[in-house]
Amino acid sequence: MGKIDYFTITLQKQNAIYMSSENLRGTLSLRVNERLKINSVKMLISGGARVHWSESHGSGKNRRTVHYSAYEKYLNFDLVFLSKQPNSDLYLEIGDYSYPFDIVLPPNLPTSFEHTVGQVRYSLYGTVDIPWAFDKHTTRSFTVVSHLDLNANPALRQGFGVSDEKVLCCGPCKSDPIIANFNILKSGYVPGEAIVFNATMDNKSSREIKEMSVNLIQVMRFHATRKTRTCVRNVAQIKFPKHVDERTVETWQNSVLVIPPVCSSSNGTCRIIEVGYKVVFNFDASGIAVSKDLDIPIVIGTIPLSLQPSMPAPNIPFTYEGCIFGPNPVDFGNEISGGNNKGETIESDLNTYKPFYPFYKDFSLNNRNV
Repeated sequence: MGKIDYFTITLQKQNAIYMSSENLRGTLSLRVNERLKINSVKMLISGGARVHWSESHGSGKNRRTVHYSAYEKYLNFDLVFLSKQPNSDLYLEIGDYSYPFDIVLPPNLPTSFEHTVGQVRYSLYGTVDIPWAFDKHTTRSFTVVSHLDLNANPALRQGFGVSDEKVLCCGPCKSDPIIANFNILKSGYVPGEAIVFNATMDNKSSREIKEMSVNLIQVMRFHATRKTRTCVRNVAQIKFPKHVDERTVETWQNSVLVIPPVCSSSNGTCRIIEVGYKVVFNFDASGIAVSKDLDIPIVIGTIPLSLQPSMPAPNIPFTYEGCIFGPNPVDFGNEISGGNNKGETIESDLNTYKPFYPFYKDFSLNNRNV
């Protein structure tokens, strides 16, 4: 590290989780072991959403790579703690230096989110600007949570069900149908809560239903300037332990799929990344390439539904847990770091960071019939 023993950013909140309009307080600290000539000591507090991916088009000599991207900036504070005056020199003498900071975060910040195609990230970038030498940098990321109260949408209290019928082959080989029914008790949930579902498989065919599962799927839409890309991730899964024999009926009542720590559904504050969820009942018939999905869209929030519409939200304790996805060591580029990313980075969590989300660890199944 040369003349600097350490260079770090400490936040007052140890969990580094913040809400819109909250004070972001902390300290930029460093220790100098030898007299050091500098131009400035400064810090950039920045946050934004970025989408980027590339695709190959054409073939042979006409093959080319096309990049798609978009960016939104939500947060941009420049703090200068020390700065050289014109026609003078500025030195840091041997010793420890601490620079406190306190800013108010803007309202309506989107929730932190990480994916290889797009991110919503908030970070602090500290810099010691050294003349005629490599600058020294330190970085620290923090999580922003935008609360989504499920009680604001009464329709989320309603159950939802789907059914479908599948016939194997056609013509003279046409089988009797496979009839599947799938329903959930409501459409709004929080992480830590169990999705209670019922499934019935009426196999009137001569084929065995060899595999069935219920999956919670995260659906993401990334909006670049010229194109939109849709990606999915499997959040949680439960597989049924038994097959459904030919011409039999199997029923699963009040089965549960617990939601792990994930970000809430999009609330419109980010225009280039949309996040939604669906519960999918999938089944496969043996002996033939037949697979069928029954989908039910749901909303994942941060404040659970109350027992009754007229009642306040339940006072259920929650913790913050790290997202089940990530970290994503993605170069967020000059859009967020302000282009100030040359030099030596002494400390950084940009490649190890992952956001934390509200998680109702002790959410009782007694509340599942809300």
